[in-house]
Order: sequence, then C-alpha cells, then structure tokens
Amino acid sequence: MANLAGITYDVQVRDGGRWMTVDVHKSKKASILKAEDLSNSARYSGVQVIAESEYIGSQVIFERTMSEPDPKPVTLVSIKKAPVCDKMVEYYQLSSRKIISRVMRNLLDQSSVTVLELLFDRSELKMFERRGAMHAQLIQQIAATQARVLEIKASERADILFRMFTQITDKALDFVDDDEGLKALKDNGFNALFDCAKSLPDNEIRYYFTRNAMAKYLNEGGGWDAKINLIISAAVGNLSHESVEAVDEILSEILEGPAAIIELLGGQSDAAVANHAMIQLCEGRYPEPKNPITSIVEFNQLMARINLPLTSTSLYHQVARYLAGTKTLTREGPASDREAFIGIVRALIDGTGLKGGVKICRGVTKRARLVFAKDDEDISLIDAISKICGMLPNRAGRIGYLLELLQSDVGKRHGDVVLTALERIVTQINSLSMLMPEGSSDVELKQAIEGLKLKVNTEGLPEEWRKVLSDTFNTLMAKPQIVEKTSETFTLRNEGYTKMVAKAPHKKKMEKGQILFEEGDHGSEAYLIMSGFVEIYRKLGNREEVIARLGRGEIIGEMSLIDNQPRIASARVLERGQVSIIDQANFISRLDKLGESDRVLRRVVDVLVNRVRGEGGTQV
Repeated sequence: MANLAGITYDVQVRDGGRWMTVDVHKSKKASILKAEDLSNSARYSGVQVIAESEYIGSQVIFERTMSEPDPKPVTLVSIKKAPVCDKMVEYYQLSSRKIISRVMRNLLDQSSVTVLELLFDRSELKMFERRGAMHAQLIQQIAATQARVLEIKASERADILFRMFTQITDKALDFVDDDEGLKALKDNGFNALFDCAKSLPDNEIRYYFTRNAMAKYLNEGGGWDAKINLIISAAVGNLSHESVEAVDEILSEILEGPAAIIELLGGQSDAAVANHAMIQLCEGRYPEPKNPITSIVEFNQLMARINLPLTSTSLYHQVARYLAGTKTLTREGPASDREAFIGIVRALIDGTGLKGGVKICRGVTKRARLVFAKDDEDISLIDAISKICGMLPNRAGRIGYLLELLQSDVGKRHGDVVLTALERIVTQINSLSMLMPEGSSDVELKQAIEGLKLKVNTEGLPEEWRKVLSDTFNTLMAKPQIVEKTSETFTLRNEGYTKMVAKAPHKKKMEKGQILFEEGDHGSEAYLIMSGFVEIYRKLGNREEVIARLGRGEIIGEMSLIDNQPRIASARVLERGQVSIIDQANFISRLDKLGESDRVLRRVVDVLVNRVRGEGGTQV
C-alpha cells in the first residue's frame, strides 16, 4: 500500500542513556525489520520506531528494552489432542488458536493477548521464539499429539511445525502496512469490515484480511475486559452471517481463559454466584447490577440479541472446569455448598439433559461426589449419578444426561456404571407421557425425542444400546398412547419371579435415633413398619422440616423403588421397633405383574409418584 499520508519512520537506538536516530524509512515494514535486527544485535539497551507526519504528529509504533529483567517465569499447559493442519491458513483458524491458547494460557494471561493478535504480530512472535526452551516445548508438545493421530514420529511433525512457525513469523510482515480493514472495523463495525473484504479475489485472502484487522483492533484494548468491550462496540446494526461468526469466534477465544472471565464478571461474592452468572450470560438473562464496573451489561445485551454458540460453549466450559475441581462454591461450609450446587444444577437443566453438554455433565458428576460426601469420604459414582438424576425433572433429561456422561472420561472409565443407571430408566418407559412431564405439548415431546435421537449417536454407547434406544423412541413417536415394549427393549431380569415373591420378607430391628435412609440416597429398599414410630423429615438450609410421623402398618421409602430416583426425604426412628424390608427386585416384579393385568392402574402409580416428586422437588 502506498504511503499517501507522508509518514516517515525513524528507527532509534538508546546508547549511553540517550536516543539516537540511526535510520529513516518510508515503509513501516522496513522500519520494523531494521529495528528487530538492531535489537537482536545486543549492542544497544533499547530500540524504537517513531512514526511522524504533520497529520498524526509523533507516535511510537515499536519499542523494545533489552536491559529489562527476564520475564516472569511461566509454565505451559499440557494437552491431549490438537487438530492437524495441512494448509497454512488452518493455523489461523479458531480450532488451532484455541489449542495454542490452552497450551500458552499462563503466558497469554500475563500480557492479556490473544493468539489471534500474536499470529499477526511479528515482533511478539520473534520475542516468543527468543524464549528458546518454551518455544521448543510448545512445538514439541503439539507435535507429539498430532504425531499420534498421524502415526508418525513426533520429531518428524516437530520439524514441520518449526518451519511453519518461521513462515507465520515472516508472513506477519505482509500485514504491517495493511490498515484498511482496521479503519473500516473501527469506524463502522464488523459489517463494514466484511463489506471491505468482498473486493478481494478469494476466500483465503479475505480471511487473512479480516482476521488481521480484528487482531490489530484487539491490540488497541489493554486488558481482557477492554478487548471484550471493543468487540461489543463494533457489533453494531443488523449483523451479517459472516459478522456474527467473527464476533462469536473472537469472544469465544477470549473467554477460554479464566483471567478474562474474572475481569468480565467483576466482583462476585463467591464461586457459586460467579458460576450462576456465567450460566445466565449464556442466555442473555443476567440481571443488571446497580453499579457495573465492567462491560458485563453490554455483553449480556449482546448475548440476548445474537445467538453466539461458541461464546456460550466457552462460558459453559468455564463452569464445567470449576465444578470438576475441588475449590468450594461458597465460604459457609458443606451444607451451603450442597445447596449452591443444587441451585447450579437446576439452572443448567434443559429438556433433554444439562446445558453445556459433555463437559458440564462430567463436571456436575464429579462435584456431586464431593458435595454429598459422608464422613469426609466422597460418595460412589453410582450414588452421584442417582442424586443428579433425582434433580432432573423427567426421564428425557435423565437419559440425555447419561448419554452425554458416557462421552466423558468418567463415562469411558466407568461405562458399566453409567449404562446400568441408563437401563434402570429405560425399562420404566412405555409411553411418551413417561418420558416428559404431564401436560407437555406435542411440539415439546417431538423436540425431546429428536434431541435424544441425536445423543444416541454418542461415543461409548454400545451398538445394541443404539438400536434399543432408537427403536424405543421411534415406537413412542408412532404410538403416543401407552405401548407394549418391543421384544428388543431391555426388560428387568425377573428370573425366579415366583420364588422371589413367595420368599418371606426380611425383618430388621430399629433403635431410637437410628437413620433408616437420608434425603438424596439411592433407594433399594422400602420398609413396612411392624412396631415403633418413624419420623419423615427434610433439610431446609440449616433447619429440619418434619413431614410426617408414621407407625404400625405404614410403608416408607416406596417411591424410590418405583422410579429408581433418590430419596426426597430422610427417615429417623422416634421409638424403637421393627420393620419388614421390601427389596426392590421383589417390589418391581410385583408392579410389572400388575402392569400385565391392569396397565391403567400401573400407569396411575407412576403418575402419582411423579406428581409427589414434583411437589417435593420445589422444596429441596
């Protein structure tokens, strides 16, 4: 691009405490190349380039001080996989930038710079290359993950990546003087930038042109919140499809880092509130604070106005990472953490599982084991799954949650546990009304079925399960009324039914103060009170609410046997006595026999249980 503004570029060096001009250029690119050569010579304590014209005055566009102490030591973050790039332009695309961002997270947060900015800044790239060991470690770590996919030696892939880094560094020079896109973006927003790019000959050139402009625009923001605010300010008018994708892409990259999240959220009272805020921001429903100190209000308005799925995914991933860790949600102890966790799960519920997908399901499951710990020992995975399913309002949501959990590292290691929980739920379904809440519209039912069908094609789900679930969903859609299970649908294992039903019930003595079961426990037994009294109660924060006091002839704990969901209340012995234990297999077999002789009555039992649980769930 011709220098029409009459700008000259003075290359200066600092020697003996004073600045001296050693060269003058009319090309910005040439002046920066000269400055880099001088800074690498180790002869001077500083080098700078000053742009001068009668219009802009004097402006420092490049500055480097060689006498500064070594930068604060940082470590790279390990990764398990990285996309393999065949073309140079692929290194600039979001999937590659996010992987580099993940590895370099600590370094990027130290200077509040995105990988997009780094790729178009030759000076920053050269500075990173001079870090030597860190530069080599980055290349070798990415090369190792790619080599496993390509089934080649890591050293072969590393050689390619080292060459590619040099080419990217050299290519950054091509954009030094290209400010046309930046001006369009700054003056009139993203639509203007993409309109400006339309005259360029092909998609690849247009991609470089627009991303260079975005990188330079971001570089004008100081911290993360300032960069977010710049993007929001340029997302004006009725955005084109290309503009929406660009906004989504860069916000998603920025919000991959926890430091950017902290800046955006400003002060939050605790981690539970912060995680709630991120969930609300995903849907543009964050309540406006009285005195916002960041761009959070504008960001929330943007999320409400435009669908930005990549940005939402980055926010959900931040929630998932926190839940999967061990840091507390509140400052008030275990009981408060449990209550906060339940609130977060409820905020994540959607029609077919949990918002945020696989990573959220993994994070929620790991946190459940921690917050429901007993005697400082984490609960088992099956109990954690049971508790989460108990928080989900319908079977469609429970199935969706389990299908996505199967795709996580937890599901891959413990697939048998997840599939067992899935089988318990699927065996209960013989009509659409058993899948979704009573009163759901035909549209809601169809959406739920279609959503679950998509999740059926999930990694880690055995092929026979895919067929069973697909056939079950197709059958339910074809016959909305109660239908018979197909021969391929899983059935309860009722071998020895006659012997089991005829078996004498096991009796158990109970002592005053004894806890028969607790709220949230997975229920495998019901109790017929033979003598004595039992108190049914629920915990509400730091207090207990007594629901009922029951005696001889009453049955307790039966609902968990019907629908395999966690207990919704606790039971404590008030007066010593004796109970007769009703085991789950016996009970379910009796219900199934009832279903064979009177399906309507069997369905009434399920409806009543769902209604009671729905009423109880509002008080947890």
